[in-house]
Amino acid sequence: ADREFVGLQLCYDIRRNQRTLEWKKEIGFSHHAVKKGGDTLDDHGASAALLQKGGVFDAEKVIDRFMKDLPGLPAQVGIFVMQKLAEYAKLNPPPRPTAEEIAAATAAAIVAEQIAAQIEAEAEAVQAEAAAAAAAAAPKPQRVVRVTPPPVPQQPVKPAAAVPSIADFTLDDVPAKS
Repeated sequence: ADREFVGLQLCYDIRRNQRTLEWKKEIGFSHHAVKKGGDTLDDHGASAALLQKGGVFDAEKVIDRFMKDLPGLPAQVGIFVMQKLAEYAKLNPPPRPTAEEIAAATAAAIVAEQIAAQIEAEAEAVQAEAAAAAAAAAPKPQRVVRVTPPPVPQQPVKPAAAVPSIADFTLDDVPAKS
């Protein structure tokens, strides 16, 4: 019953951009970026980490990651750490973006939309080309036209009236002009 937490140190994002959040009962919170020291003879081979105060605390990301590891911790420890993470997040909200950052993000979004539209148009052109090539390569159906000759009469056709021959005409049969 007389046991209490007097401090915590949570190191996170160790592989990319290591940072540490500390809380001490007497002092309160501190947040640091961890910069790895060198491994040269000048620093006597020490690879000590250097702490730089400040830096952005991505509460959502840190709390989400901590929640994944929570089942492996004693309940009291998990509750205490979650309370301290929430408390620090409330005290240190993320900074609002500057006008320049908003403009840059907007410009980047516009460029991304333009690139996406260009890619979509190029994909449609490639698909149209492929369809045209496939159509050109496909065998064309042969159109067969059948011509049916007229029926051949069974008996010779006789004219209804007698057709005069040219030999039967004379100039005498042509009326004179007056």
